[in-house]
Amino acid sequence: MEEFIINARNLSKTYMIREASDAPLLKRLFSKKKYREVEALKGVSLKIKQGEFVGLIGNNGAGKSTLIKLMTGILYKTAGEIEVLGRDPFKHRLMNNAEIGVVFGQRTQLSWDLSALDSFNLYKHIYSIPDDIFKANIEKFTELFGMYNVLR
Repeated sequence: MEEFIINARNLSKTYMIREASDAPLLKRLFSKKKYREVEALKGVSLKIKQGEFVGLIGNNGAGKSTLIKLMTGILYKTAGEIEVLGRDPFKHRLMNNAEIGVVFGQRTQLSWDLSALDSFNLYKHIYSIPDDIFKANIEKFTELFGMYNVLR
């Protein structure tokens, strides 16, 4: 039987969004709020094995960030099943997130006024990454992404 590090089956996430009202403030305070459902994710199934590289590609609002947040336990699923490293990511959030890393594309992890290597060194110290692991990762990813000419 194959071992998957991520295994999602019919995963769905629905948000309840409160409807805006034009009613006067006092009426809004004492009236029942109206909500509508927004499906951010519907029936997503995927299996990812250790060592596989996977990219999530889609339009704004397609559910990419929602899926990642479900995988990291930041959000709880509405329906379906998900396991990350063999565990429920919501119930075992701290344990799982100590073993995985997520970078969202909205914010750069590099400082504009530092070289890539200097930025990585800064994060090495912030996150107390041991020298041997840091050096091995720099070598591995510099080769993997062909970053020799831009690293410094």
